[in-house]
Amino acid sequence: TTRERWLLDCLLRRRGAVATRAELRRAVWGASTDDHVLDVTVGRLRRRLGAGGAMIETVPKRGYRVTGDVADQ
Repeated sequence: TTRERWLLDCLLRRRGAVATRAELRRAVWGASTDDHVLDVTVGRLRRRLGAGGAMIETVPKRGYRVTGDVADQ
């Protein structure tokens, strides 16, 4: 979906660094949304990416980050 693509783009631009929940909400939804919607969207994105979805790491109480080399996926 478009939102999943925007989410992935935001994560990839910050590769290796934590993208905070607030930053991701602003980048993907523009206005505020709740953390549950963000978590569900990350889960759907991970499933769509298959094995590559493991590169999206949850950083408890902070946000998410992409780990590893995307080219390896």
